[in-house]
Amino acid sequence: MWLTIVALALSYSPAAAKDYRLCIGEFDEKCPVSHNVFAGCGANPHAIADETCALVVQGQKTYVPHRLIHQGSHDGNRCGYEWYSIECIDK
Repeated sequence: MWLTIVALALSYSPAAAKDYRLCIGEFDEKCPVSHNVFAGCGANPHAIADETCALVVQGQKTYVPHRLIHQGSHDGNRCGYEWYSIECIDK
C-alpha cells in the first residue's frame, strides 16, 4: 500500500496553486509588485502561463486552460516591467 501511494505521488505533480502573478523584466528583485512567477526580458507571457498551469502525469505534460490578464507596467532597467495575473482554470 505504501509503495503504491509513493508511486502515485511521484507520477503526478499538479501546479501548486490556481492563481499566480507573473512579472516580466530584467531583475526579479526589482519588479515593482509582489509575484510568484518571474521571467526575463522578452519572455512570452502566454508561453509562461502555459508552463505555469501545465500538469505532469506519469511523465506526460497536459496543458490546463488559463486566463491571462495584463495588470500593469513600469519603466525601468533594460526592458521595463510588465505584470500579469494567471488563473489556471479547472476543467
